Amino acid sequence: MINGTASGSQSLALEGGATGKVTFTYSSETSGAYDVNVMGLSGSFTVLGLSKYSSNAYFYSVLYPPGLKVDDEEASNVLIENSDGEGITVDVERLSTVTTAKEYFDQVIEDNQDALSEWKVISQSEIVQDGAVIGYKYDSSYFRIGKKYLSKGAVTKKAGFGYNVDFHVAETSWAKYKVAAAKSVDSFTSPRSFTGAYSNTTFGIALTLPPEWSATETGKANSPILITTPYFRMRSWYFWSWIQ
Repeated sequence: MINGTASGSQSLALEGGATGKVTFTYSSETSGAYDVNVMGLSGSFTVLGLSKYSSNAYFYSVLYPPGLKVDDEEASNVLIENSDGEGITVDVERLSTVTTAKEYFDQVIEDNQDALSEWKVISQSEIVQDGAVIGYKYDSSYFRIGKKYLSKGAVTKKAGFGYNVDFHVAETSWAKYKVAAAKSVDSFTSPRSFTGAYSNTTFGIALTLPPEWSATETGKANSPILITTPYFRMRSWYFWSWIQ
């Protein structure tokens, strides 16, 4: 019974005097306290809710577990970590629009190998959107200040931007954070970005961008599109400017 409601049952056939073991597993995506009762044996557990961080500069969002503090003083390198340096980093880089997702992933690997002791990829898988590979999910390990760390991350490339979200904790904390790490990385949502021909029927916008220029949908009604030049300068184009 979970909070007074039956959630599952099992049967076990035993001979007289014999004993056996029955295991129940229950999980929930809803935060809150849960009371458990199995044949008169009671217990409880708590599911902690995830908070949401949204970037006002780069228009992405990511969920993170309790106990982590957001440091977004540097918008392109946001840290959401505890006092031990465990948690999430989100890096955003300007890239050439012709850079592939694989090239960006290889760059991230090289940078991490240069910066972190014995950094290595344990496993990786493609992120596919509309039939095209836009990034890679990965599991990795490395050493820092004599301690082994494990991480789960995702690298994505859209138009002229690269996004790298990484959830990292000491190996001794992995059991505590591994579920939250997967949920955080899976929750990462980058904005819609485009190169070349772009149109938005909601705002009546249609244009063709010059080479190496990017258009990013901000989700803001008063400035729906961010136009980025190849010279790393950003301009917000307001809705009224499109209809003058």
